[in-house]
Amino acid sequence: MCLNNIGRRKIAKADITVWKYGVMQSNDSWGHALDRPVFISPSQLHRFRFGRTCRSVLRAYDNGNERYVLQGFHTFKNRGPAVRTAKSNGQSVVRCTIPKGSTYYEGRFGRARSIASDRIVINEVLFEYLATPFLPGTSHR
Repeated sequence: MCLNNIGRRKIAKADITVWKYGVMQSNDSWGHALDRPVFISPSQLHRFRFGRTCRSVLRAYDNGNERYVLQGFHTFKNRGPAVRTAKSNGQSVVRCTIPKGSTYYEGRFGRARSIASDRIVINEVLFEYLATPFLPGTSHR
């Protein structure tokens, strides 16, 4: 996810509610249940634990035609675009908080209003994509 058409850098004066899509993981790579499920971002494969503040480098770039952000935690300002994107990619959506005092940029991901920030807290699952396993000799309908 890349944040394009960004404005100036801002500091959050209050907590900001945002939405993020990715993958829920409740088992390790050997199939053993994790003590707590984790949320994994699709682009950077960052593993988030629920309720903990995570930090990232936040850096804006300028190619002469537009300013954009590649690093930082990328989120949607509105729930709808996050859900549509998640469903089309077979992923889940979580409600997040950009904590007061965080540095952030506002911009666009495609046509959706989005934010990239240096801090984020993953709060709760809004929509969880449940993949149905294919069994031999059955069809998925």
